[in-house]
Amino acid sequence: MATAPKKEVSEKEKLFHLVEAMEDEFRWCANHPNDVSLNELEQLKDGIDELDKKFKLIGGKFYEHFLKFRKKFDFLATHINKLKAGDYQHFDEMVQHLFKDLK
Repeated sequence: MATAPKKEVSEKEKLFHLVEAMEDEFRWCANHPNDVSLNELEQLKDGIDELDKKFKLIGGKFYEHFLKFRKKFDFLATHINKLKAGDYQHFDEMVQHLFKDLK
């Protein structure tokens, strides 16, 4: 019995899925701002650091928008006392902008 060949996932599709996972995290934070711990913020920061390496390869407007997002997130993640519940929604909106740039 022959099996269907596995479909190769393009780099763009992989990046799309990474952005999608990041969006899911920020959407959860936006919906549960009081439940976000310092540990979770640190994990998000580590994940964003890893994404930076991959997104830098794309460059252009996509990377420019990602850097704006990252700069704001890094500042608020290190100045937790300035972080407001609405900031998570803003991060989610910025991730939506990254989706548009990927398409």
